[in-house]
Amino acid sequence: MTVFFEEADRLVRLGYHVFQYLPRSKLPNVETAPNGCISATDDPDTVKDWWTRFPQCNIALRCDNVLVIDVDNKNGKDGSGDFSRIVERVGPVPNGPISASGNGGYHLLFQRPDADVKGVNGLKWDGKKTGIDIQVGNQYIVVPPSIHPENGKAYRWHTDVGPVDELPTLPEDWVKYVLPHRTAEIIVPETPTLILPRSQAGLSPVDRCRLYVEKIPPCVAGQGGDTQLFATACAIFWDFGLSETEGMPLLLEYNARCLPPWPQRRLDYKMNAALTASHDKPRGHKLEESTIKTYSEVDLSGILVQTRSKIDKNSEPMPEHLLHVPGFVHDVSQFSLSGAPHPNPSMATLGALACQSFLVSRKVRSELTTRPSVYLLALAGSGTGKDYPRLVNQYILTHIGMGSHIVDTCASGEGLEDLIVVKQVLLMQTDEFNFMLSDFAKGQESRFRSLESVILRLYSAVRGSYTGRVKAGKEKPLTVQQPGLVIFGTATPERFRRALTVDMIEGGLASRCIVVESDQRRRGQKSKEVDEISDDILEVANYWSAFSPVDPQTGKQSNLGLIYPNLLVIPLTPEADSILADFEQYADDQNMKHARKNNIAAILWTRVYEAAGRLAIVYACSKNHKEPIIDKDTARWACNFAEWTCEQTNLMVARHVAENAFHAIWLRIEDVIRTNGGHASQSLLINKLKISSKQLQEAIEAMGIGRRIALAEIPTKGRTRTEYTLLSPEQEE
Repeated sequence: MTVFFEEADRLVRLGYHVFQYLPRSKLPNVETAPNGCISATDDPDTVKDWWTRFPQCNIALRCDNVLVIDVDNKNGKDGSGDFSRIVERVGPVPNGPISASGNGGYHLLFQRPDADVKGVNGLKWDGKKTGIDIQVGNQYIVVPPSIHPENGKAYRWHTDVGPVDELPTLPEDWVKYVLPHRTAEIIVPETPTLILPRSQAGLSPVDRCRLYVEKIPPCVAGQGGDTQLFATACAIFWDFGLSETEGMPLLLEYNARCLPPWPQRRLDYKMNAALTASHDKPRGHKLEESTIKTYSEVDLSGILVQTRSKIDKNSEPMPEHLLHVPGFVHDVSQFSLSGAPHPNPSMATLGALACQSFLVSRKVRSELTTRPSVYLLALAGSGTGKDYPRLVNQYILTHIGMGSHIVDTCASGEGLEDLIVVKQVLLMQTDEFNFMLSDFAKGQESRFRSLESVILRLYSAVRGSYTGRVKAGKEKPLTVQQPGLVIFGTATPERFRRALTVDMIEGGLASRCIVVESDQRRRGQKSKEVDEISDDILEVANYWSAFSPVDPQTGKQSNLGLIYPNLLVIPLTPEADSILADFEQYADDQNMKHARKNNIAAILWTRVYEAAGRLAIVYACSKNHKEPIIDKDTARWACNFAEWTCEQTNLMVARHVAENAFHAIWLRIEDVIRTNGGHASQSLLINKLKISSKQLQEAIEAMGIGRRIALAEIPTKGRTRTEYTLLSPEQEE
């Protein structure tokens, strides 16, 4: 018997229905399949009879009890890219059997859904046909080891097939929003309840905006929904100029009509993006259109013309609105930008945040008992002006008599302990921070292990006390109450990534750092001397240097204030308290979500709420140094900043930090594909990575076709070659 019979026999015993194509053809064998796919069988005896009489016939599989996503990459089609875009919006599909075709595509097999879905050639997504076909019901596919009629290439199982009743199930959102239904199922949400009532007399600005928004169609998955939500937010918060209090209820009403509705955090992000994006017309210009009363003819021409890249937070180093911290931080960062030889917004902002954090450490806390000491790490390439923000901080603190509180680095944990006991507050400004991390990771010398231990303990000791070692000739150990260590480290991205390890994230310094990667080097400018800094900046720095909160019980300065500091308690508004509480729950949800399959991501999410709390204090003190308060704008900025940096760190870890030797091969494969323009042949991967074809195959299969990479067969003048395409640069959800 031939390999065709052996595979056909195996398939029917696994529960599939097969029939015969002619050899090297996609035409049914009329002798055994006179009715095409209707003649398919699951009877082993029938299969034996067919392939005994016609042993070289190709195998066709009827899709009456399965659903197949057929990805086509030939004749100008980009099924792999189309599939990636759907995964990005709706979510990934579970791993299951995958058949690589003989001409550049592949088939993904799933259980047939209960819904009345239908097959289609050229699935539509965002209003355009894709390179994806859906095969289900009385449709069929060619399966291995059949021979392709055009190039003689054999189909093969890239991920082997199992029993039909063990096929993976497509996620509900794929069934509802991606697959075509036989009877067009129009899902119409209930009319949303008005969150803000209509005004009783006349048309208020809110009512006028609501009438406009009611004319905007709901955004639907696969129909430009992400950009449409952004455009709607622009209409509410920019074109009509509504405040958050006025406009968010309207966005919620609109969201109730969306399919599926977006989470609240996405709405908040779109609102902020709408307010910080560049616009052609001034804010509130729609309210000046006095002739419009009911908006019966709303101009929707701009609703679907935005490009996602403008609002995709992974497409730029950091959104500009997150780099704006009013008050002291803004003034210091702007001076750095105006004076640095190569201005770097992210670097300037982090340097200014570190300076503000240092100035208020051991002086303030929030109602939530959080302290402001932060560990900040700015990544930028060589020659991007990493030293100028450090020079600015050095000048400011020296001018107010606190220059001795700045350290470049410490040779040992004991040295850092001695400094923190004497100074109580330190600003560690360390260039090439990656070298310190590498030394910690190696742990070959006790001084490195002790230094890392001290830094980690100081991070947690801000609410209590730090007790060091017993020095020679002393009866008691060294102790400092509520120590304040602030770190402003810089490094090049490549060296920092190489220094990262799993251990460093799971229990080390890296997971406590707020990491921001800057953009490329900018055009140079004439540098300023740091002594040109404004008197206003120095005045605020002097204010904090002299600031000494009173004892809340006596209302007077304490004689032991330097040893047992009284801290100014910064109040939270009810709105800010609610935002931070929601963010804490969101961070916990993310932690639980990742805990099942990505321990590193889960650990990073455990730190993000505390980071937001610390950042909120720094923002509040910068915004109003005499009467700081954590209001809703402060809380929202802190949460967005902490979330954005956490997601970026997760992305960096997912791309560059290996958990084991096999994972290291995995990441190297992705990196080669990425650096080669997103595509790489099998031979290129083997040559670049110096691994065997078997190791490559095992790693590729583990990565998951459709989630991490796509498989394609590319015809050449010689024989067809296998090519891999990286589909999604983001970390796994």
